[in-house]
Amino acid sequence: MKVKLLAIMKNIILLISMSVLLLAITSCVKTEDPTPVIKDSSFTIPEHTANDILVGTLTISNKESKYQYQFEIIDGNALNGFSIDNSTGEIHVNDSFVLDYETTPSFSLLVKVTITEKPEIYSEVPVTINLTDVIPVTTGLISFYKFNAN
Repeated sequence: MKVKLLAIMKNIILLISMSVLLLAITSCVKTEDPTPVIKDSSFTIPEHTANDILVGTLTISNKESKYQYQFEIIDGNALNGFSIDNSTGEIHVNDSFVLDYETTPSFSLLVKVTITEKPEIYSEVPVTINLTDVIPVTTGLISFYKFNAN
């Protein structure tokens, strides 16, 4: 009985040692998460910026050369004020008419970035585009005044 108990204890100790070793090995193995991480997600431009002007570029901080990435605006662009280059992440003005500070001083877009080769791997990133107010410049006479010579 004593010998059997010692054999069981020896097996338990062996299992615990193997578990600790396996845990140590798995913690040393680096697992790469290819999910795109975006930086620079806030931009500021003057209201009524001309069409096709670059607003800013979304940058993938953990970009891997073995993958291609695709960018898409999926929300917040109902007025179609902005466009995005689906391969570079460059955001451009698409319709300067809707970029009116007094009406909408800030736009909150949601951009989806997908790994083309692995479409199940993507991230959705909020992008804020703030407008600055531009005071219109007037030229010529603003109004006429009547003067009484008396």
